[in-house]
Amino acid sequence: MKQICCNLLIYLLISSVFQLNAQQINETKSMLSWTGKAALSSYSLTGVIKVKSGHIKISNDSIQELKVVVDMNSIYHENKKLTKHLKSKDFFEVKKYQTATFVLQQPVVISNEKATLVGTLNIKETIENKKININVIQKNDVINISFNDTISRSIFGIEMRNSNFLKKMKDNGVADQFILKSELIFD
Repeated sequence: MKQICCNLLIYLLISSVFQLNAQQINETKSMLSWTGKAALSSYSLTGVIKVKSGHIKISNDSIQELKVVVDMNSIYHENKKLTKHLKSKDFFEVKKYQTATFVLQQPVVISNEKATLVGTLNIKETIENKKININVIQKNDVINISFNDTISRSIFGIEMRNSNFLKKMKDNGVADQFILKSELIFD
C-alpha cells in the first residue's frame, strides 16, 4: 500500500509539472485583425475576428503543442454591409463553416523570442500546410504570441471577385491575399 501511495504521489507530481507548461488561450485578451485589399489599387479595409478556443504547451524552449480555433461568425468590420457580405457564401460562409483552425504539426524551437510554426490551417474544410513566423514572449505564467501573416484566400475556395480570374477582373476586384495579424495571449 505504501508503494502504491508513493507511486501515485510521484505520478501526480510529474503530471503537475508538465501541466504547468500547458496553457489555455485567453479569448478576451487575444486579438486577431484582418486586412483585405483591392486587387488593382491601394484601397484596403481592416476588421477583427475573435478567437474561440486554443491551447499551447511549451517545454524546454520548444513549442510542443499549439491549437487555435477562430470563431468565423465573429468576423467584423464597422461597415455592416461588408460584415454581412464577408459572412455570406461569397466569402467565409459562416453558417456552414463556423470555425477556422490552426494546429501545430511538429515541435518548434523558440530562439531569441522567435519561432517558425509548421502546421495546418483549416478554413472552409480545406486544409493547407502553413509556416508562420511568430514572436513569443514568456513572462511569468503568460505567453504572448504575435504574428503578421499573409494568406491566399483562393486556396480555401474563397473566390468572389478574385483577381486571379480574368473574366471577373474589375477595378474593385478583391486581392487574393489578405493579412492576418495577431496577439494571442495564453495564461
